[in-house]
Amino acid sequence: MKIKHPIKFIFKGILYRFIVGWCICIPLSIIIPKNKKQIVFIPRMNNRFADNVKYLYLYLYNNIDKDQRMNIYYLCEDAATFNTLNDNNLPVIFYPKISSIWKLLRAGVVIVDSNEWLGNFKPHLLYRSYKIQLWHGVGMKKVGNSNPIMQEYKKRMLTNIYSKIIIKSPFYDLLVLSSELQIKEKANMFRYKNIFINGQPRNDIFFNKKVSSNVMLGVDASVLNKVEYFKKLGKKIILYTPTWRNNADTIKLETEAVDYNRLSNFCMKNEFIFILKQHPKSKSIINCRYENIIEYQKNLDLYPLFSLIDVLITDYSSIYTDFILMNKPVIFYNYDYEYYNQKEDRIHFNYGEITPGKKCSTQIELEEELHNLFYKGDNYIDERKVLLDNLFEYQDGYSSERLWRYLVDINITYKL
Repeated sequence: MKIKHPIKFIFKGILYRFIVGWCICIPLSIIIPKNKKQIVFIPRMNNRFADNVKYLYLYLYNNIDKDQRMNIYYLCEDAATFNTLNDNNLPVIFYPKISSIWKLLRAGVVIVDSNEWLGNFKPHLLYRSYKIQLWHGVGMKKVGNSNPIMQEYKKRMLTNIYSKIIIKSPFYDLLVLSSELQIKEKANMFRYKNIFINGQPRNDIFFNKKVSSNVMLGVDASVLNKVEYFKKLGKKIILYTPTWRNNADTIKLETEAVDYNRLSNFCMKNEFIFILKQHPKSKSIINCRYENIIEYQKNLDLYPLFSLIDVLITDYSSIYTDFILMNKPVIFYNYDYEYYNQKEDRIHFNYGEITPGKKCSTQIELEEELHNLFYKGDNYIDERKVLLDNLFEYQDGYSSERLWRYLVDINITYKL
């Protein structure tokens, strides 16, 4: 984090946030009594109806008594998401309206699945609430306190002070991870009191044949309908989900990684449909206007689409660890591996050991592997199984239910 105007940063960035956060919000959080039954879910980037908070929130809403539904809230800072949920009669609050601030101050429990929920004094208002971190992926990257961006904050005195004032590294009462390996490798990336091993609520959808209608909220319905149509025609569906890149050089490489005209011709010859889903934080601008290459809106929930996908292509995104729960093949298009690892410094695990699929560094190799998968077979079934057993202690559709029962058992919340 570069500081262009240190004096302005001290007064506006530090003093203002100290006065509002530590002299007003935190004392209010300490003084105002908490409602044990009041639970607030805060999504990534405060504007998405997706990921683990969405699926745990809907599990509760769909299973609790109607009179208890008024005690759970999904927080939004985006008007479109708020209106979508509100129009569908789901309990939602728009932050920072006064009514939403009051609900945060009264919340007994707050549930998050990222670090992006931090900001706008929410950690201060929730200072005395029971905080649960679900996280949003079982992947290979450095996250939490080991994130390179977080490390940069700590190197400079002013930004280090600033990070403490805005509570950039909050303390969680409960950290939820998926296996002993994840605890060993990732627990020290967070500040926490207790750990609970569980699956990810968003993966429950893979195992449950009956899905409630409100799960389809926050989904790119237009693309989903197209994919269902092409699937009925017998087309093979390929999903490409590159991770986000923060460095200008790696972003440039990403925009040049795929020749979409060539790809469209390849898909046409093989009757493939190619779905592109960029990361929600992606800064890349990709224009592809082809009938057999469809772009999925990057801020929307992708998981209801997974059952229709035949092959996933990714690079360093954690999404593949969820996808292989369905025992489907993954190709790793790591065209910029050395550069990404050097410039972004995000990979925590040994890349070769944690990626059960063919590694392709060029588009030609990628197309060859797609052809081999569909016409010669899948050679990575055993490797995927070994990785799954290391990453997920539970491989079922009961992650939301299991977590809720645990919270009831330790007297944090109420029975359904």
